[in-house]
Amino acid sequence: MRVALLEDDPAEAEVIGQRLLAAGFSCAIYERANSLLCALARESVDVVVLDCMHFDAGQIDTLERVRSARRSPLPVLLISRCVGEFDIAVALAHGADDYIVKPLRHAELVARIRDLGGRRGRRAAQPSTIESGSLRLDCDARTVSRDGRPIHLGAKDFDLALLLLLNIGLIVSYDEMRQAAWRNGESPNRRTLHTHVCSVRRRLDLTPTNGFRLAAVYGRGYRLERCAKVPADNMIGSVARMLGGLIAPPTTAMSSVQTWPSQIKDPSVAQLLDQGDRQGRTVTHGTLDET
Repeated sequence: MRVALLEDDPAEAEVIGQRLLAAGFSCAIYERANSLLCALARESVDVVVLDCMHFDAGQIDTLERVRSARRSPLPVLLISRCVGEFDIAVALAHGADDYIVKPLRHAELVARIRDLGGRRGRRAAQPSTIESGSLRLDCDARTVSRDGRPIHLGAKDFDLALLLLLNIGLIVSYDEMRQAAWRNGESPNRRTLHTHVCSVRRRLDLTPTNGFRLAAVYGRGYRLERCAKVPADNMIGSVARMLGGLIAPPTTAMSSVQTWPSQIKDPSVAQLLDQGDRQGRTVTHGTLDET
């Protein structure tokens, strides 16, 4: 379960964060409300915990902004030293799902967070079908099609595709992928995850030519986004321009590297090829051969 904690006291944040990690949660800590709100706009979160000294107008504003940050409102647990009945009533009226008073009893905190996350899972029932662009996933039959034509996906690839399409625009963490596709206690490494994500990208053609962009987010996971469709000719042209910055087009057909170094724009590449030529080797068709 993914928890976002708003806590401006570093010492208190560390204590709470350690307790949540020990309970098996992943916890992201934010000192400022704006940082939390920016994260909610791009990352997948199950429960938000707001720790505040006093529940005032500023905290009410933060609470309301957190509740409206996502299409599907996130469950919010409020932590405060306030003990007045009126304060609790106001917090609940402005969107808090639960309220806990300091000093914290950490076992109770963990239990309340787990309950809120479970309630959200029950409320957010998986749709029977998902349609995005030309793609259609039938969640009950576990089938995928594009423009009505079936696409075969293995069980794990289907689970990953479903997770990505349910979280378009958000970072899907490595842990979320493991939990979604490996339910028998396995813990695949990132290379295995990458292999399956590449398979999903290839089979569903999640590329700009079809209005999708699937990218790795370094050290965190992957994000699938919708984008304007890019014609295939434009994609080829972009690749050609990129390669053109490395190797200038030859004026005549060549079978060896003997005249290439003078045409290489990247000096390190030109030096390497020139060394190969002096050592009596040639490059033909992209391979290095002894002569």
